[in-house]
Amino acid sequence: MFSGLGSALVGIGLDNGKSLIDASVALHGNPIWAPMMAWLPLMLAGGIPNLLYCLFLLRKNKTGHKFSLPSTGGYWLLGFVMAVFWFGSTLMYGVSKDMFGSWGTTLAWPMFMSLIVITASVHGIRTGEWKNTGETPLRIQLGGLTVLILAVVVLTFAGQHVQ
Repeated sequence: MFSGLGSALVGIGLDNGKSLIDASVALHGNPIWAPMMAWLPLMLAGGIPNLLYCLFLLRKNKTGHKFSLPSTGGYWLLGFVMAVFWFGSTLMYGVSKDMFGSWGTTLAWPMFMSLIVITASVHGIRTGEWKNTGETPLRIQLGGLTVLILAVVVLTFAGQHVQ
């Protein structure tokens, strides 16, 4: 519930960060990069509590030393690749949101979040993450993916009819 609420608040925060974006463009910033001005305070606001909670768990579980094990190099690389893709997706969100006009946040944010869940779920199924869960959880997962895909289609059509 907190993740869903927090996710929605990020979308609202980006919409309310328009003054930062406009100021960046007014100071001759590239309009494509201008949405990054709104992301910075949002990511700090969300990142600091997340970092503190992770540090708390690492200390509580005494697992911090595992990050320096020799076998973790590949995971560090994957983490870096995920960060690059995440940054690219936020950049593309900032660019595409404006294509929906005044409905940008209302249509683009749910699509963005849905596509993140769809992509992660498909790769989880593809890599065997759901292999030993049984048929019922997999059916629920596939049902949820179907609903999200339909939602993206509906939002796409809605975006073509509002501006």
